[in-house]
Amino acid sequence: MAAIQPFNEAMEGQRVLHARRLRLLLALLDEARAVLAFGKSAQSWLGHQAAYDLWRLDGKRAELGVQRVTDLDAAMA
Repeated sequence: MAAIQPFNEAMEGQRVLHARRLRLLLALLDEARAVLAFGKSAQSWLGHQAAYDLWRLDGKRAELGVQRVTDLDAAMA
């Protein structure tokens, strides 16, 4: 019976992964509907998503220990 436990854990992991993929697919379909409904381009929606993602990361700058680069030449040296 001990060999069944890892199999059950693997199957549970697959169910979780499948559920996450399904949620992602549904979210993408919602995005596609919004693009069609409002007449915006996919690039427009992706630009908004990228801006939002960068805004959220900017708030975590101190937590991640990242400093803004002001002098590229000095940063590359």
